[in-house]
Amino acid sequence: SSVEIDYLKSNTRNDNSLLSMALLLKTFQWLGYFPELETVSENIVEHIRFTLKLDTSIKPVITNTTLYIFHQKVRSYLKINPYNRSILNEISEILFEVAHYRDNPVDIINIAISEITNRKYELPAYRTINEFVLTIRKKVNEKLCKELISKLSEDMINNLEALLELDTMYNRTLYNDLKQFPKSPTLNHIKEWLDHLEWLESLGNTESYLNHIPYQKLINFAEEAKVLDASEMKDINKPKRYTLILSLIYQAQIK
Repeated sequence: SSVEIDYLKSNTRNDNSLLSMALLLKTFQWLGYFPELETVSENIVEHIRFTLKLDTSIKPVITNTTLYIFHQKVRSYLKINPYNRSILNEISEILFEVAHYRDNPVDIINIAISEITNRKYELPAYRTINEFVLTIRKKVNEKLCKELISKLSEDMINNLEALLELDTMYNRTLYNDLKQFPKSPTLNHIKEWLDHLEWLESLGNTESYLNHIPYQKLINFAEEAKVLDASEMKDINKPKRYTLILSLIYQAQIK
């Protein structure tokens, strides 16, 4: 806009600086953080250069000192606070709540980005947000798993562990059967299907153990369990191990 151009011109001394500061301003408005100038697409550079009516020879080249000053000026113009670790602590309670019912890290990251920008803060590096979100998600899931194991009787725990034991006669585990439904319930396979359903029901009412876990998380836990074999499952800590197995049983029971 003309207002932005006036601001840029009043804070720069030459065309290279003008182009550089304009790129910092416009990319920050779009991204929420300052990219390295050399990484900005040439198409964007050409567009900004054309808008400012600058010669094609003008390049976004400035010293580190000038770059630092321009960062401050852009933040001041946009009324944005520089990134500070405290902003992550400020939004952590919200993210803990979100992570309780959303399991996909991308969903939680998008909400984190929205919360940071709404509070007028510069975004940190993506890696910083990603690690913070994954830590919160892990803590939430660990809490859910510990709550589940507190509900389990010794008999139920033994039954779950038995699913992972290898049947030497058939060289397979019941856990493997849990992951594989029999063929479609045609007349030829109806008995096999009914036997499988009866076996699933014999594993008990899993819903009573899982009623504190949001449905979407149950689905994700079940999907995680499907890609693990029995030996891999044994390597997982018990609270998570039982949560994954019960989620898989529950998903199989409601199909």
